[in-house]
Amino acid sequence: MKMSDQNITVVVQRTWQVLVLRDADEQHGELIDDAGFETYPEALLYAAQQADQYGIGITYHADSFI
Repeated sequence: MKMSDQNITVVVQRTWQVLVLRDADEQHGELIDDAGFETYPEALLYAAQQADQYGIGITYHADSFI
């Protein structure tokens, strides 16, 4: 999830932590904002709000859960 002029990425982690990063690659990025949530839907809602704030789209990559 990136916007070319700002290069912003919004990440929802398995722990329901949401990270907003600038100039992120596979390993690093400047942390702009982070927030933790009790449920996955809350984390997704916050991620969508952050994506909307920065005018970027959302791409979903599923991890396998056992």
